[in-house]
Amino acid sequence: MNRIASDPNGIQIVAFSGGAQAFSSAAQGSGQLDPQEGGGWSAVSPLIDQNALDNITQITYLSPGIGPFGRLYMGPDTTIFHGSGITDFGATLFSRLSGNAGTGLDCGGPCGHNFANEYAALDSSITSNLTSCPGKTPGNETGYYSGPYFPDSFFEWLNGLMDYVESASAQQEKAD
Repeated sequence: MNRIASDPNGIQIVAFSGGAQAFSSAAQGSGQLDPQEGGGWSAVSPLIDQNALDNITQITYLSPGIGPFGRLYMGPDTTIFHGSGITDFGATLFSRLSGNAGTGLDCGGPCGHNFANEYAALDSSITSNLTSCPGKTPGNETGYYSGPYFPDSFFEWLNGLMDYVESASAQQEKAD
C-alpha cells in the first residue's frame, strides 16, 4: 500500500475473511509513536504509512474474520457484508459479537464463505467506486496487479495447512 499511497484515485480496500484482520492489524497503530519508548515505534515500525491511510477512500469488508480481541479498522467510507451458512457464521463470529456483522448479501442462493460469490453479489454502488491498481499485469513483477483476484476459501487454505502439519508430524514421528 505504501507504494501506491499517492494514487490520485485514492486507495480502495476489499478485504475478505481473515484478510480483514490482516489489513486491520497492519493499519491500526500505523504511524503512531510510543512516548514510553522514547518517541520510537512501540513494537515495530508502521506497516502502512500514515499518508497511505489518509489516501484510503473506501473499505469494503466481506465476511470479516477477526480474532477474539481483534477489531476492524474503520476508514472514511467503510461497509461490511457477510455471506450465509454455518461456515460463514463461524468465520465471522467475533465480528458479529463486536457489533460489526454488517449486512447480509443476497447471492441468489447460498453464498457460503466464498469471496467470488460475495463479491459478485455486491451492489454496483460499491463496485463502481473500485479502481484498478496502476501498472501491473499478470507476470509483471515490478508493477501492481490490476485485475480481480479470487483466493480460495480461507477454510480450504486452513484445511490444507492442517493436512501439511499432520503430514509433517507423522514424518517426524517416523524419523524418531
